[in-house]
Amino acid sequence: MTTEVDSHLPGLLWHLGITRAHFAARLPYDWRPLLEDHPEAIATLTLVCPTAADSHLLAPLGSRLMLIYGDMISNCEALLNWQENLSKGKLVSLTNYAPGNDTDILAERGLEIGESMMEFLGQSDTSVSVPTVSLDQTEGEWGGYIYRVRGSGPPLVLLPLQYAPSQWDLLIDRLSQNYCTITVTGANVGPVSSLEKRALGGYLDAVEKVILEADIRPGERILDIGCGPGTLDRWLARYTSRANSIVGVDPSTYLLREAVALAKNDGLDDVINFEESGGDDLPFSDASFDVAISFTAIQFPDADRMLAEMRRVTRPGGRVAVLARGDDRPNLININVGTELKSKVEGVRSKGQNELGCRDASLYQRFYQAGFSGIKIFPQLVVYTPDKDASQLENKKADVSTVLNAEELAELNRAIASAVEEGSFFIAEWVHCAAGTNPG
Repeated sequence: MTTEVDSHLPGLLWHLGITRAHFAARLPYDWRPLLEDHPEAIATLTLVCPTAADSHLLAPLGSRLMLIYGDMISNCEALLNWQENLSKGKLVSLTNYAPGNDTDILAERGLEIGESMMEFLGQSDTSVSVPTVSLDQTEGEWGGYIYRVRGSGPPLVLLPLQYAPSQWDLLIDRLSQNYCTITVTGANVGPVSSLEKRALGGYLDAVEKVILEADIRPGERILDIGCGPGTLDRWLARYTSRANSIVGVDPSTYLLREAVALAKNDGLDDVINFEESGGDDLPFSDASFDVAISFTAIQFPDADRMLAEMRRVTRPGGRVAVLARGDDRPNLININVGTELKSKVEGVRSKGQNELGCRDASLYQRFYQAGFSGIKIFPQLVVYTPDKDASQLENKKADVSTVLNAEELAELNRAIASAVEEGSFFIAEWVHCAAGTNPG
């Protein structure tokens, strides 16, 4: 199972006339494929509070690696293995700091990070050869990547610190005084890439069934709660032949920035709008929408309040449809391993849930309690296969690897490789779905 996420980033660099550059990133699926397949393109790599790091893969960078970390993070693999494998690199500690997944790291510790980067890059310039490039100060798109160029000098590629490259804006003026900075975003980079690719294959099959039950009609106004980067909103706009206005809401500022950019890039910003909001306190008047939908977002807010809000903002006779994760049912994995290992793998659950959220069959009772009429309940099995869902399978494998020892992980990898070769490999997970009508 090899993810295709970011596999064409080198193509973007060649498109811009860049053969070698400095890089700064946080998330492993942004830098790992580049380091594995095109290590010659990496002059230096700065990792800013990485969520994970393969020290063996990073070790060949030697002094060309800088790790900036929050000293309150105790499980950073790179730190645990620093002395053994990464001692030649530069280690910078941000004192009394442990960033969360949605933290704007630069807003909180940007001055320290900027100073560390400039010092590291300045020292590297004397020992690392990086050809200077002359690029137009512009924005562009190539192969699903959206890029912005600022400044001049040796190229410095800035990949998202979480969801959006706009987090780098606080340092762009400083960095671009010495470097040609290229911020990269789009459907193939950062966590957005995983969300984009999730809306394909087996997951999209389940989504489409929910949409059919919502019975959307031409001209109706649609609300999508927990829209993320707007992946399904763009799909829905095409699915309905642009016959509906769509409003997506999400509590993440950075995901919404990406949603706006991707909708504009696809020429769909005339039918899709985005607003920042959680699902349990919607900023809309009563009866503002004909249809309200949500996909795997009801686990994060107060689920009952969210359903009440969905009913409130939907007109009498309007429809509400929701897809929730089914963590009350085991996953299914088609591999030949022992019963104990298989049970352990199938029992792994994705992370992230509010204690008042919903990730089980209670969704159905919640629909009745919310007062909907004409309720339809339909659990579905989402099947991920290598030909359609490579990135999803890679993400699930990463989740599983956290609960296995080295021997178990090796056995799992062998079994997966054998099943893939036979064409029989898949992972499947249950989702709970419900649709109903606001009786008024």
